Amino acid sequence: MKELEAAWRWRLRNKILPLDAAHGAARVFHGRDEGAGALRDLTIDLFGAHAWVTWRLVRADQAGAGAADGVGDGVLQRVSRFLSNKGVSSAVVLKRPKKGLPGEPTALFGAPPSVAFAVRENKMEFLVRMLGTRHPGLFLDHGPLRRLLSGAGPDAGPDAVELDGGDVLNCFSYTGALSVAARAGGARHVTSVDLSRPSNVWAAENWKLNGFEPDGADFVTGDALELLPSWRRKGRRFDCVIADPPSFARGRKAVFSTRKNLSALAGMVFGLVAPGGMAVISVNTEDMAQREFDEAVRRGARDAGTRIVGLVQLRAPETFGRGAHLKGVVARV
Repeated sequence: MKELEAAWRWRLRNKILPLDAAHGAARVFHGRDEGAGALRDLTIDLFGAHAWVTWRLVRADQAGAGAADGVGDGVLQRVSRFLSNKGVSSAVVLKRPKKGLPGEPTALFGAPPSVAFAVRENKMEFLVRMLGTRHPGLFLDHGPLRRLLSGAGPDAGPDAVELDGGDVLNCFSYTGALSVAARAGGARHVTSVDLSRPSNVWAAENWKLNGFEPDGADFVTGDALELLPSWRRKGRRFDCVIADPPSFARGRKAVFSTRKNLSALAGMVFGLVAPGGMAVISVNTEDMAQREFDEAVRRGARDAGTRIVGLVQLRAPETFGRGAHLKGVVARV
C-alpha cells in the first residue's frame, strides 16, 4: 500500500493531517491521481475518526458481483489494515457502479456510527452519516467554495463573497452546507430548494446545529427547474443565487443533464440575480470540458440579458488531485 502511505505522508507534510479526532474532515486518498492498479478506483474520505471508502466499479473485471466481492475484497482488506494502523476507528465502503445508483454502504471494519455526528470546518459544523445513505452529506470538494461564501480561512482572500445583509437562494441544496456557509458569511436570509424532503430535513438540522435563527431560512421541497422561472415571472430577486445541480436528475416534469441543460439553468439563475449581485454555478462531472462549462454559463447570462462584470473560477482542493470533475464560477453582475 505504498500509494496510500505516500498520500498520507503528503497530507501530514501539508498539515491536512492529523485531523481533529472528533470533528475534522478531509479526503485522504484520491485514487485517480494518487493510486495505481485497483487503487485508482478508490477514494477515501475521513470524517473525524471514521472513513468513507468509495470504490468505482469501472473496469470489465468488476462487472459481476462475484468479481466485485472477490478481487476487490483483497484490496479492501489491505485498505482496512492501513486505515486501522493509522488510528481510524471504523470505515464503510460504497460500491459505485458505472451506471445506475449504488446501494447503501456497508461496514468495512470497526463499528461505524449508526446515527449522524458533527464535523467542523472553519467554525461551521455539519452533520454526516455513515450508514443508511448513499453519501455522507458533505461534499469535501466544495470546501473552497464554502470558505468563499463564509469569508473564513486563508483561501477566501480577496475573492471572498460579500453577503452582508443579503438575500440568498441555494438551488439543489442537498443537506444545506452552502446555505450554512452563506449565513456564516453574513446573509440575512437563505432560501434552500431541493426536490428531496429528507435532504431538506437534514439541511434544517445543519442550520440549527450552527445556532442560526429559524426565521433566517426557508427550506423548500420542490423542483428548482420549475420554481426559478416562476419566481422570475413574479419579480422575485436575490443578491446571490447558488446552483450546484446533479449531473443528471429526473424532476417532476422534465429530465435534467448538465451537458444538455446547463446553459438553460444558468439563464434561470442569472434571471433571478438582482443588479450588483452574483451567481454561483458549479457542476461535478467529467463529461463536460471546462471550456464547455464556461460557454454554457456565458450563454445563460446572455439569454437572461445579464452582463457579467467579474468572474472567479472555483477549484477543487489539492487533496482531489487535478480536480477535473469540479467546474464552477462566482459571477458578479
